[in-house]
Amino acid sequence: MMSPSAGSCGGADTMHLPKAPVVTFRLLKAAGRELEMNSFTVTTAALATAIVLACSPPSRAGTEIRMGLTDPVGSTVYRAVNEVFKKRVEELTSGQVTVTLYPNSQLGTYKEELEQIHGRALTSLYESIGTIGPWDPIAGIESVPYLYKDEADFFRKWRSPAAHELLDQLAEDSGFRLVGPAFRGFRVVSANHKVVKVEDVAGLKLRVPAIKIYMDTWRAFGANPTPIAFEEVFTAIQQGVVAGQENPVTVIYDNHLDEVCKYLILTNHAAETVGAIFNEDWWRKLTPEERKSIETAAAETSDWLRAFTAQNEARQIDELRRKGMTVIKPDISGFVARGKNVAIDPRLAVWVKRLDAVE
Repeated sequence: MMSPSAGSCGGADTMHLPKAPVVTFRLLKAAGRELEMNSFTVTTAALATAIVLACSPPSRAGTEIRMGLTDPVGSTVYRAVNEVFKKRVEELTSGQVTVTLYPNSQLGTYKEELEQIHGRALTSLYESIGTIGPWDPIAGIESVPYLYKDEADFFRKWRSPAAHELLDQLAEDSGFRLVGPAFRGFRVVSANHKVVKVEDVAGLKLRVPAIKIYMDTWRAFGANPTPIAFEEVFTAIQQGVVAGQENPVTVIYDNHLDEVCKYLILTNHAAETVGAIFNEDWWRKLTPEERKSIETAAAETSDWLRAFTAQNEARQIDELRRKGMTVIKPDISGFVARGKNVAIDPRLAVWVKRLDAVE
């Protein structure tokens, strides 16, 4: 097999691909709001990743973290990872560990990128802990409704010994290591249906991640949860496939969902818990110094996101209001009551109890 010249995807060299079961892979723009380009077929999502990475500039000697993001260039998470995580990892390791970013789902959906991390085709993904849910139910801790009293309570819990033990258990059971748990706001609803109380979501077709506890939570609230890849959410709402979706304010703002949603409904039903996700076997092979540097950079990224959210969420809500969204603070008492009826996996229930006890 002949390989493309280093750092290029063109030229006379040709890659002859082996035959294998095919899957559809969407090539996404690296920046801006556009959600997808033409679909094309490749042998596997991992092979598609290999092709993209093969076209990247060659890395310097040392360890390279190739990190995927679902967020677009210029978004809050992209800025945090680019301006803090990447910069600090490279500073703390004197350039021996470098970070290359692939934003805007260039390498696939978050599930495809996690599969690539499992298969060692990709090093990392900066995403929410809940995305690991298909591998281990304790990752559903993120979406347990109304687990946190407020932002301060979130950090008390996630910086406690119990949370460190949870992440160790998750790594052992799932093969994924999440580093630097970070807060980017409570999840709220953007929709084309007015909601002022829990009864108003009855039958509402709402996009949620394809993660069991998210689905179970919204069924308990009375809605009709519909799993759709986030990369397709804008178009799905625009075309009326679903009436809305739920995410932190900054996600709604950064992805211009005000253009397809009339209402911003501040349910604050769960806290978004993001971080750098790695393959656990890869993580263990790092030197102690490398792990410490990455942990320090991830903690500083978490602090940056916390400060940004505190300083900018109110401004983003005001801007969404000026752009035409009607902002609603619903009566959450009904949501809280129904949230207590969500069926929780016994393994997750153990950790909910432990974190709930952290004061």
